[in-house]
Amino acid sequence: MNFAAFHTKMKTALLITILSLSYLNSFSQNKLCPPSQEKKALKYYESARDARKKQDNFKEVKEYLLKAVEIDSTYADAWKLL
Repeated sequence: MNFAAFHTKMKTALLITILSLSYLNSFSQNKLCPPSQEKKALKYYESARDARKKQDNFKEVKEYLLKAVEIDSTYADAWKLL
């Protein structure tokens, strides 16, 4: 096989790989776990996120998240951030 044919095959393989990865990435953008239906749990989660963004006391972040999962034990986003 000459260089030109090899180069063409490599470009094709790279293109297929990039397209496959972007297709798979589109699935990861969808939320698998819906947000909590409990308003108090959502408020605690938002407070935790705000405190974390400000890099405030991480003990406070943990307390907010523990309160959120205490209210809704199936709140996956709160568990993930915890």
